[in-house]
Amino acid sequence: MVLAKKRCSKCGELIPLNKFGKSRSNKDGLQYWCKACRATYRQANSKKLAAYYRQWREENPDYTKRYNNAHREEIAAYNKLQREKNTDKIAVYNKQYRAENAEKIAASKKEYYDSHREQAAAKCKQYYENNRDKRAAYNKLWRDENPRKNAAIKKRWAQSHPEKCADYKHIRRARKVAATIEDFDIREIWERDDEVCTYCGATENLSIDHIVPLSGGGAHSPDNLCIACKSCNSSKGAKTLAEWQKET
Repeated sequence: MVLAKKRCSKCGELIPLNKFGKSRSNKDGLQYWCKACRATYRQANSKKLAAYYRQWREENPDYTKRYNNAHREEIAAYNKLQREKNTDKIAVYNKQYRAENAEKIAASKKEYYDSHREQAAAKCKQYYENNRDKRAAYNKLWRDENPRKNAAIKKRWAQSHPEKCADYKHIRRARKVAATIEDFDIREIWERDDEVCTYCGATENLSIDHIVPLSGGGAHSPDNLCIACKSCNSSKGAKTLAEWQKET
């Protein structure tokens, strides 16, 4: 089989058609110069070409956007093919880039999240809902491999969120005794009771108390919760309100 040939206008040689790049502006759909001549020219005039393309992009800022919109599917297919062909190379490049530009990436992410807070939150929530099992498996694996870091994170979180931490403990206790658990925000109780002990009016060392103890059939619900200082809470213990008032 004899391959069709074309004469390169640069070197003057007859060269197979597959050695020419494509060109939509020419009648035969091929460029005038062969690939080898074009590569040699680009290498010898790299700085000149870079300056020319830079100037052209400045003079035509919307061209790339218009081109991408007109060839969206073709570009997506080409990029996907390139990613599949160069998976390892891309991974190495991305890792190196992230290491060399950590501060720049962090600043860019912060700027984006600050200006797209609602969109970012919705996107993260949707991702977690769609990948619940995957995230749970990853988190468990990380905790198993990093027990000390996990303990430190838990400690810092508990110190900065004492109210929520206490609420989680109440919920665990309620589950153990099969008590009724309603869905609500524990901060509502603190706001409702003005952060004052319901029993003695104290304003320090406050905690949450179940009016009817969980062990006595009480529910973990807003109607059965109140603010109590640790002294009153400890004194009342697992007693009902009537039993405790008789003792005091």
